[in-house]
Amino acid sequence: MYQVPRTCTFYPDGYTPESHGIAFFRELDAYVLLGDPGAGKTTLFEKEATDSGGLYLSARDFLTFNRVEEWQGKTLFIDGLDETRAGVEDARTPLDAIRGKLDQLGCPRFRLSCREADWRGGNDHAALNACAPGGKVIVLHLNALTDDDIKVILAKDERVPDADSFKQKAEQFSLEGLLHNPQTLDMLVAAVQGNNWPKTKLETYQLACQKMAVEHSDEHKAGRKKPSIPTEQLLDAAGFLYATLLLANATEFNEGDDASEEQVCLNAIKIPDDLPCTQSLKSRLFKWVQENQYAPVHRSVAEFLGARFLAKKINEGLPLSRVLALMTGFDGGVVAALRGLTSWLGAHSSEARNHLIGIDPLGMVLYGDVQLFSTQTKQQLLSALRHEAESSGYLRYDYWASYPFAALTTKDMASQLLDLLNSPSREKHDQQILNCILDGLYRSSEHIAELKDALISIVRDQTYWEGVRVGALQAFMHQHPDNVESLFALAEDIRLNKVEDDKNHLLGLLLSKLFPAHRVLMGKILVIHGLFYRIGNMQVMTFSRRYSSSRSPYDLLWMTRI
Repeated sequence: MYQVPRTCTFYPDGYTPESHGIAFFRELDAYVLLGDPGAGKTTLFEKEATDSGGLYLSARDFLTFNRVEEWQGKTLFIDGLDETRAGVEDARTPLDAIRGKLDQLGCPRFRLSCREADWRGGNDHAALNACAPGGKVIVLHLNALTDDDIKVILAKDERVPDADSFKQKAEQFSLEGLLHNPQTLDMLVAAVQGNNWPKTKLETYQLACQKMAVEHSDEHKAGRKKPSIPTEQLLDAAGFLYATLLLANATEFNEGDDASEEQVCLNAIKIPDDLPCTQSLKSRLFKWVQENQYAPVHRSVAEFLGARFLAKKINEGLPLSRVLALMTGFDGGVVAALRGLTSWLGAHSSEARNHLIGIDPLGMVLYGDVQLFSTQTKQQLLSALRHEAESSGYLRYDYWASYPFAALTTKDMASQLLDLLNSPSREKHDQQILNCILDGLYRSSEHIAELKDALISIVRDQTYWEGVRVGALQAFMHQHPDNVESLFALAEDIRLNKVEDDKNHLLGLLLSKLFPAHRVLMGKILVIHGLFYRIGNMQVMTFSRRYSSSRSPYDLLWMTRI
């Protein structure tokens, strides 16, 4: 995987963070680099050791060998304190051994890396200060990949045919949080084999979580005293922890006894004997926050695994009513913070699905996985959405992602979709449902031929909201990409004022579709037209020639009525 320049954060005054490239810290005598599993600590150490003339070696090799002459006078990059602690009962022992070795070498300049979760905070820091040149060690935290970093990495990866498409697909499945860690990014690229994504959102999450639960460090595997824990058990443990966290409306776990109101104190909850919660916390399913504190690697992962665990318990006999009592408010509605959890519960549990559709149908679409539902259940969901729009007066609020609705606009739903598109109603709630359906058709990978005439009819009908007409045109162009004759006919009718398009929104889409090579010019034309319209609806003479499929962009001036 392509390596991008990385930055680190430190707290020079103990409170105010500063971030810089790793080279900024090159003159320091000693520092510790902390990061989550797979964050890129080893790669960064190897490169920085080469760039700065230092010497890279694993913590295990540093403790095993005694190459004083080779190491003398070099800045040592000692990688993987956490790996030497794997399987050791007293975590202080490996660090003390490293300190002794540094003292034997005369306290040279050094850098030491460690997983955040295995760093013992102030105790480790104070212990290292005693063997550092000048008596001071700076603690650095490796920053996550930025959006720009991700774009560069994906663009350079031969396994990814289209970086933008890959990133959009990850966002579509709400997996963008996994892109900011090099290892989970690489894992996701490898898992989907370029652009061969799993068929459903649930399958994608399941695959991603299985990959995150697996220990990738050979040293950590070898250091375990007990056999490796099955992935399924680690996922169940994470599910238990996440369900507890979300239902408690907390944000983090605390292994100590001083948990705040927003934290779940692990010592205060009864953990089932068969769940390896400690090991799960140390996996990439969680991220280290600070000493003894852990947070979800991503909230959507917490919701997925938490719901997965609850669904298992419901299947084993846990009454659904008890679960719903924890998720709903006094009015019977889902608590806002738990919409993701309840939606995934509907995806995991067929028993819970019908109940939850009636409680929060929009949440089921936006946060769960409707692709798993039968045709009958999707029809039930669509009816529930219409009822919610009618009763609440507004359906989507500030959530306008269109991808989720594609799961409702599948071929098996053609008959019901056609009824909605042909409905004579122009009521607010019906047009809101149309907005959702048209968004879904615009993003759907399934083309439904039966809807062709209904879509173009909505575009031409000024009794619909303008947003609905624009959505219908986008859906038509996506569903019928080769039907340019209908589009030229529509453009001609707009020119002749047979179809209303005062703000040129429809025309803008048409020109971009029909003349893709001249989109910039068309944009300028429409801007000019808008200016003329605002200063007095001025008319400008242009060529009026018989248009054909070979007309130039300049001929389109005639069609724009400038």
